[in-house]
Amino acid sequence: MVLLIYMCKQKGEGALLFFFEGGKKTSNRAAYFRIKIGRVLFISLILGVLFYLPTGAYAQERLVLLLHSYHKGFPWSDGISRGVLNTFLQSDINTRVFIEYLDAKRSSPKRYTFFLENTLRLKYQKRTPDVVICSDDDAYTFMRHAGRRIFPHVPVVFCGVNSRDSLPVEIDSLTTGVIEKLDIKGTMNLALKMFPSTENVAVICDLSSTGMWVINQLREEMRFFKDKINEIDLIGLPHESLATELQKLPPQTIIFLLIYFQDGEGHFFPTDETIAFIQKETSFPIFSVWEMMVGNGAIGGSVLRAEHHGKQAAELAIEILKGKAPASIPIGEDIPVFMANYSELRQQNISIRSLPRKTILLGEPETFFYRYRRIIGINIAIIIILAMLVPALYFNDKLLKKEISELRKETEHLEKLFENSPHGTILTNAKGEILRANRAFLRMFGYGRDEVKGKEIDFLLTKGGTLQQHAQNLTRITTLGGVISENETSRVCKDGNVIPVSISGFPLMINGVYRGSYGIYTDISSRKENENIIRKHLKSEEIISSFSAQLVKGQEVENVIYTSLHELRLFLNARYMAIFLFSGSEYEDGRAYVRHEREKEKDSFFTLSFDETEPLRRTLKSQPFLSLDDSPFTWNTSEKNAILLPRKNETMVLFPLLKEGITAGCICSVFVRNNENEHIIEGLLGIYSHLLSSAFLRNETEKVLKKNIQLLSKTFEETFHLMSRLLEIKDPYTADHQQKVALLARRIAEKMNLTEEQITAVYYAALVHDIGKIPIPSSILSKPGRLNEAEFTIIQNHVNLGTNILSAIDFPWPIADIVRQHHEHIDGTGYPRRLKGDEISIEARIICVADVVEAMSSFRPYRPALGIEEALEEIQKKRNIWFDSRVVDACLSIFEETNGVFWDKI
Repeated sequence: MVLLIYMCKQKGEGALLFFFEGGKKTSNRAAYFRIKIGRVLFISLILGVLFYLPTGAYAQERLVLLLHSYHKGFPWSDGISRGVLNTFLQSDINTRVFIEYLDAKRSSPKRYTFFLENTLRLKYQKRTPDVVICSDDDAYTFMRHAGRRIFPHVPVVFCGVNSRDSLPVEIDSLTTGVIEKLDIKGTMNLALKMFPSTENVAVICDLSSTGMWVINQLREEMRFFKDKINEIDLIGLPHESLATELQKLPPQTIIFLLIYFQDGEGHFFPTDETIAFIQKETSFPIFSVWEMMVGNGAIGGSVLRAEHHGKQAAELAIEILKGKAPASIPIGEDIPVFMANYSELRQQNISIRSLPRKTILLGEPETFFYRYRRIIGINIAIIIILAMLVPALYFNDKLLKKEISELRKETEHLEKLFENSPHGTILTNAKGEILRANRAFLRMFGYGRDEVKGKEIDFLLTKGGTLQQHAQNLTRITTLGGVISENETSRVCKDGNVIPVSISGFPLMINGVYRGSYGIYTDISSRKENENIIRKHLKSEEIISSFSAQLVKGQEVENVIYTSLHELRLFLNARYMAIFLFSGSEYEDGRAYVRHEREKEKDSFFTLSFDETEPLRRTLKSQPFLSLDDSPFTWNTSEKNAILLPRKNETMVLFPLLKEGITAGCICSVFVRNNENEHIIEGLLGIYSHLLSSAFLRNETEKVLKKNIQLLSKTFEETFHLMSRLLEIKDPYTADHQQKVALLARRIAEKMNLTEEQITAVYYAALVHDIGKIPIPSSILSKPGRLNEAEFTIIQNHVNLGTNILSAIDFPWPIADIVRQHHEHIDGTGYPRRLKGDEISIEARIICVADVVEAMSSFRPYRPALGIEEALEEIQKKRNIWFDSRVVDACLSIFEETNGVFWDKI
């Protein structure tokens, strides 16, 4: 056995870690274990001296023992250690953590449990741990037995325990912890999502105690997939057999790697070797439920994370150290997360977008460099170029020294360039004081040369306030060696005028020391004005678009007028916007719609007399667009004058409204002269005028069209009533029958919430449902006695005769079909075609019920009126036999609401 000791710092104190690591096998196993035992005894003696812990040295710190089931370097154990150590480092408790390893993966801990027990007893005889964290089943088993003999009163926090089933029935009051919760089902669902054509899953696992537990859980959860996928067991196989079976796997297979640290012959294999071995023998994707597998080459899975597991255990230990009883802390479960290997996804051509949300990617390029690699590449190229320029500048500096005499000759030339530059240019020292300023700078800000020399530039052009803070920030950039490139801001002139400027600044560095800066100021007032003009044009287009959209949506024209006048008034900064409309005749009054601002913004509507509109009309005939500084028009009320007359320094703009080439009105705007929007007013009002004229024309057209439609509809209905009257002339005994049936049928259709189109069809079809009786002899229609079979057959034929009459007319509804079906019964006993159920239209079923109710309650030549009660009793009796149940229920409800006198209420 080899004893390794590792010291680490935590909260300023040393934390002692040691572990046992198995040696190599010898040919003589007995001799090997004798040597092992001897080494352990020797080490126990050494530890008694080296790790003697004085009781007073660490009175203020808490001792934590972390006992691992496996060896140092095993990914799961190392991850738990990181999680525990990082959590304690971030806590407010001063702790010292000792780490021990059982090495259960590579050797049996039972062989030296006794020696480890003595070693721990010896090591901690002076200072007992305040809490013990044990990871995985072997360490927990050790702590339940030997550990309780060493530390009978020390709280224990376990983690990495396979399941609640592996815990004892009764857990002592000093124990709590976190158990593993494998998500085999989630991993399988992820695999099938990534590889939907999968037909087989090859399960690889060893026969260790952990492996057997995982296999049992696999059997339980794979039942959800037994009809979808075929399971191939590769469990407990030696390396050679596993390699053979992997090579024989059929197509459309995925690998589910559970645990394979020991083969069938007991050899230990690290995680990376296991993954590499499988990938060597097959190209099928590997899935797992452990983070360490994904980190070493598995493509992904719903996995447990060792570091998070350790973090949870450490958090429970911290609660105990803060005084909470272990028995009051419930045993928790670690929650798996989806994780995938970026390089394996690329190799299998799996898109990252196909992964579940919040999937953790391992091996993905660093987020910043990956996302901004192009920019970084450009910056690197720039840096390389700059790096290449540095030597050039160095040699250039030597050349400059040799050429000083020539530069002196050029000084005058450079001076002229500086002075005659069209941009305001200054040179400052390291304190920000102006050393030189050219003529353009002085002219731009209105200073003399002596007035600026030696003045601090940041204060001179800002006069304090927020602008000075901005100027100081720019100066700070150049002081640190940065370059300012065309920074747009504002600066204050000598006369207090604020102008927009573009500033560029360059530091003057001599031998790496900041000596001052070179500043260039450009007056961008003209450009800003142009930009403002463009913004105004865009805003005007937005207003026109909004106005057009409101008109397209069919809103009331008057509402749209006031809304658009409001937007135009704000945009043009006008005191009021108005639309004057002239009536159709020159001798009729006009109208005025005004959006204005007095105490507050409001709408006004005025009627205009002929005396008021005639000057407007006459003026607009002579000129299509008018801009007046004084109004030549008069208004006949004080309220109109107060609102509409221009005031001092105000301009009135008039633009005509045309309807079919005739001036129908005008748009009026009144605003203060020198308005910044004057240059776009004519174009804006021209478009607005055109849209408004079109809206008025369309509005009038729609009114005429609506009136014509109403007239046509009335004519259409009167035609139906006329057709209905023809039968009443033929058969006076059934006078008003069709009218009353139509009223009742329409009410039933409304009660059933049919569509407006269906209700109309029911009404018109009912008005003419017996029109086929016109060709039938009056002697049969008015016969006082019972009809014989031949006569009844003739009567029944009236539905076909009515259909023939109505089919010749192209109605917008299926009137002819409804009339043909109005004597059909839902049980198929009706006529003429013995239709059943839904073969009969709902309109015909409604008329059928209304026809029976009206006929039975009215007088006929062959019988007296039976009364409404007997009629309603009849349809109730034949409900769901002859008549549709919904129609019958609606009809009964109507007569119940009207107390049996429906027709009297109409």
